[in-house]
Amino acid sequence: MTASDRLDRGRIGSRIHPTDFADDPPACRRGLRVHGRYGGNNKGEYAQARKALDYVALDYPHARAVILMRDDDGYARRPDFEAARQTADAALAVVLAIPEPEQEAWAIVAFQPRDDAEHTRLAATRDRLAGEPRALADTLSPKQSDHPRGTKTVLAQLCDGDPTRALDALRDPPLDHLRTHGAAVGLTAFLDDIEARLTPLIGAPG
Repeated sequence: MTASDRLDRGRIGSRIHPTDFADDPPACRRGLRVHGRYGGNNKGEYAQARKALDYVALDYPHARAVILMRDDDGYARRPDFEAARQTADAALAVVLAIPEPEQEAWAIVAFQPRDDAEHTRLAATRDRLAGEPRALADTLSPKQSDHPRGTKTVLAQLCDGDPTRALDALRDPPLDHLRTHGAAVGLTAFLDDIEARLTPLIGAPG
């Protein structure tokens, strides 16, 4: 799948990798730089964000907004993405979604038990971690999917391995709940970005 395919499917940011551009001749023909320094900056995260933004500018010149999503993975990626955002055209609203340490942490902090079975799973997970999983989400490990203190492991325990339930964990709670509990994992920053940059484009909810 080329970078064009990924963008057409709305998967901008963490789903784009420099090798995608190398396999996308139209992008290369239009002069998008694939390897090496980018705008005088050779930091990988900055360069990847710049490439994604420049690709949008090339293929979607009338786009009004874009969301760049990239798991932090413990590498403090946000400053590089913020620096790259400053290079975007002023007419393009660039929203950053940078979960800390990774996107599963967002669903963990948002999780609210629906029934007795989920209350039981939450209590069992709390015992295993020796602490409240929703308060510990930013300290969990993004490195291994089977790590006992991994974000993927904890989310699977809370949701009984059901990916639909994991999505619902983010859909169900009110925004105030997500803002209150999402600061340490980057969710609050994402919601603030949406409010500041996207809401003016689409209008505040009536």
